Amino acid sequence: MFKSSSSNHLRLSVMADNKAFIMISVNSILISVGIGLIIGKFVLAPKLFIPTVILLSVNVITVIYSVLATRPGVMKGKFTKQEVENKTVDLLFFGSYYKMSLEDFEFGIRHLMDDIEFLYGNLIRDIYQQGKNLGRKYRLLRISYNIFMYGMVLSVMAYIISFFF
Repeated sequence: MFKSSSSNHLRLSVMADNKAFIMISVNSILISVGIGLIIGKFVLAPKLFIPTVILLSVNVITVIYSVLATRPGVMKGKFTKQEVENKTVDLLFFGSYYKMSLEDFEFGIRHLMDDIEFLYGNLIRDIYQQGKNLGRKYRLLRISYNIFMYGMVLSVMAYIISFFF
């Protein structure tokens, strides 16, 4: 159960990262094209200014939310012996120990392996944290996709209105 759940979370996380990468790439291209091609034309067609600002703003905000979806959280990288004895540290997550010495990490892991409650508690906590992280990623991705979708509609409508009025 733990292995299956963890592997499912990993697959979903990779999917979220790929979706964010797509949004970042598409919007970065649109920003580059918008700046390169359209901004130079404002002298010839000043009525395109507002629709272009809307489009570029949508692209920038979409990129921001996509980057936030993939940006890692801040991790302290160390745990104390007190946290091990109180069973409050997640020893299965690298963010809890990556700044520590092998000896200190080994102390924690040996303590974890000797205590089945602590071990299962860490597995449960690890899966829970993966799920929380996935929830955050997908929430930010949904915001990014919504901004992109509604913003593109708004931008196209603004261009159409600027051509006819």
